[in-house]
Amino acid sequence: MADGMDEQLQSLVRCPVCVSVPRSGGPVFQCGNGHLICDACRYRLVQCPTCRTPYDGKRKRNLLAEQIIDKFDFPRECRHPGCVETAVKSAMKVGIKAGK
Repeated sequence: MADGMDEQLQSLVRCPVCVSVPRSGGPVFQCGNGHLICDACRYRLVQCPTCRTPYDGKRKRNLLAEQIIDKFDFPRECRHPGCVETAVKSAMKVGIKAGK
């Protein structure tokens, strides 16, 4: 996929709070108006950071955003505590399997 298209897709699924693409396989939530937020940031907030609409008690997932994140190999931060590396998912899997 062209780099420009890849960047555009990333900008559509990036969390507005932590400014990163949510983890593959994790839930991506949305407010009542459809604005996305990652699972880690959603649990810390009581209103949408984009439109300021209060969150109700229900957690509304955005399955399309989750599928886009799972489908494309976006750069993402490592999930291990203390690690500051950023890599595409396929490279992370190789590193784990290789014992790195």
